Amino acid sequence: MGTNLIVDIAVDSAASAAFGPSGVAAISGYNVLSALGAADPGRNPLSYSLLGTVGGSSGGTLAGRTLRPSPTSITTARATSAT
Repeated sequence: MGTNLIVDIAVDSAASAAFGPSGVAAISGYNVLSALGAADPGRNPLSYSLLGTVGGSSGGTLAGRTLRPSPTSITTARATSAT
């Protein structure tokens, strides 16, 4: 259909208040991934494309990322630890 979905993604800091005392050391960053398909691609990161990376200790945003949905497909975005 030619319609894109533009998203802003915010990821919280891995500071100790969010993930316990070892949060900052344990999580160096987050990979923000997306996939397009007729069904949920599941948890395997190899099924996704990288949208960007956000630092773990500071958190941050990925602004203006483009997802290209299809009328017969599902668009999924997922964050995984970059460690």
